Amino acid sequence: MQPTKPLALILITLLPLVGATASSPRREAARLANDVRITKALANLTPEAPVPCISLATPKSSSLLGDTILYRVSGRLTYRNDTRGICGSRDDILVTRSWGSQLCRGDVVRTVDRLSGFHTGSCVLGNFVPYRRAKAAQ
Repeated sequence: MQPTKPLALILITLLPLVGATASSPRREAARLANDVRITKALANLTPEAPVPCISLATPKSSSLLGDTILYRVSGRLTYRNDTRGICGSRDDILVTRSWGSQLCRGDVVRTVDRLSGFHTGSCVLGNFVPYRRAKAAQ
């Protein structure tokens, strides 16, 4: 006996939820590990008011930590960007296509596997939160 169409639709709709639930402990562990890495990277830096764009020439390096990208400018300044979407994994390469001299909120970043070159995800940038080290008192 074949299931009726409404029952089949319900099963097809619920199937992705079963897979998401099965991998939740692993995702939660990865999220917690990334939170620790982010906290460590931003230690001794103070957050400032978010800005919508940064110059493409400014960052010296970038790090993908879950859904957060850290753009390091210097030991005194790092921008944190909490993205929307699935950016890929920590070892992936960030690929940004820009139309000007700035990277802005709403721009799409793709990720590519370092070994195979296959597309692994894409995400939309949010605001850039500058984290600065206070100048030493003289």
